[in-house]
Amino acid sequence: RLYSIESSFSATGGAADHRLPLRSGLLKAVAAYLDSAISPQVSATGAAQAAPAAKFLSDEHAKKFLETVVKDLVEHQGRSVVVAGANQPAEVHALVHRLNSILGNVGKTVLYSAETDPERESYVAQLTKLVAAMNGGQVKSLLIVGGNPAYDAPADVAFAAALAKVGTTIHAAVYEDETSQACSWHVPLAHWLEAWGDSVGWDGTVSIAQPLIAPLYGGRSAIELCGALLGEKLDALGMLKRTHEERISGDALWRRTIHDGYIQGSESKALTPTLKDVTVSLQGPELGGVEAEQDLELSIAADSRLYDGRYANLGWLQEVPDLIGKLTWDNAVLIAPSTAKALGVTDGDVVTLTAGGASVEIPVLQAPGQAKGSLKVALGYGRTAAGQIGGSKAHGVAPVCVNTYALRSTKLWDFGSGASIKKTGKWTKLATTQDKHSIDELGGEEIQVRVPTL
Repeated sequence: RLYSIESSFSATGGAADHRLPLRSGLLKAVAAYLDSAISPQVSATGAAQAAPAAKFLSDEHAKKFLETVVKDLVEHQGRSVVVAGANQPAEVHALVHRLNSILGNVGKTVLYSAETDPERESYVAQLTKLVAAMNGGQVKSLLIVGGNPAYDAPADVAFAAALAKVGTTIHAAVYEDETSQACSWHVPLAHWLEAWGDSVGWDGTVSIAQPLIAPLYGGRSAIELCGALLGEKLDALGMLKRTHEERISGDALWRRTIHDGYIQGSESKALTPTLKDVTVSLQGPELGGVEAEQDLELSIAADSRLYDGRYANLGWLQEVPDLIGKLTWDNAVLIAPSTAKALGVTDGDVVTLTAGGASVEIPVLQAPGQAKGSLKVALGYGRTAAGQIGGSKAHGVAPVCVNTYALRSTKLWDFGSGASIKKTGKWTKLATTQDKHSIDELGGEEIQVRVPTL
């Protein structure tokens, strides 16, 4: 059986045997409740120090759901797995690790491996430091390889404004995007299917990527570009072989690695972490906020088709209906029907969505399965330099919908409470395929006329 607790419908939630819609901010209380309920039944010590008396437990459906989860997990010790979403804070992941440990799942259904680079700062932290140095005049020349930070950097980091203060700026990218237009120079980067490369998986496994075709437009790979700047004489393949010569010795092993796509035995060793007490604090909305206009939760996630916006110029992906809302060629704020009714909004109403001090105008789309009091927007829209399809200011092509990166900040990255929506009085028609193949009354009557009677 698969149990899913989430704020918005996902592919996992759709495939689950049992699903409970809850705001993302309540999952810390859920994890604390599961720990406090399971620990006494499995003779675990050092239970998480958290008050499980969350307000959402007053809901009979939620209470029965969680009681069933507890019973099922206890009955299947060593044969279950508890997983926290990547958007959840460290406290939730710590509680989930503890649950897997006391349930006897570690070493059976759950394996741990060492981090490949535990000292590496997060990308957001590194970008914030870079912007501070740019604003302080410490950066004279800047080379940006890939990415599009002028479009998708956190709003409060203000990368584009800082970029204008740097003397020489170069952007190496496959396309001339928003960052390319903000830089002094643009260098064509080879597509990843045109280049040699390597990567490291979360478990430490090293993968080798080989090009499928030669570069169509004379682009250079990131390895070639950085090598040229360092005065490297070897080509990309030569540099790749030299990097991994200690792990791959001889042509036969190299050919085998290229065939398999990864270096055998490169994964990190399995670890058995020591279980420690987990102390979490629960307060305010984390214990169950009231469904009210001033206490809405906003979740921000990559679009299911355009991802972070890099695929915005692919018309077929714009045309593909969204997994849940069945929306095409548009973006909307998803809201539960009960919440929409309480706030007096309906499908197509254009509202001002405010969160973290930033606001955007965006249409509303009711989504059954969305948690009460929770809103969700997708990233990847509002491009001004995507191309002739996704939006191009230079060619007079309007952006597709609104850029919701304006709402994302270092403080509001995945989700946060305190959002609000306000009607603007405007309305727009949304392109959705939800009822595309339905048969209306008129068509149904005509079909019945043609049905023979035996």
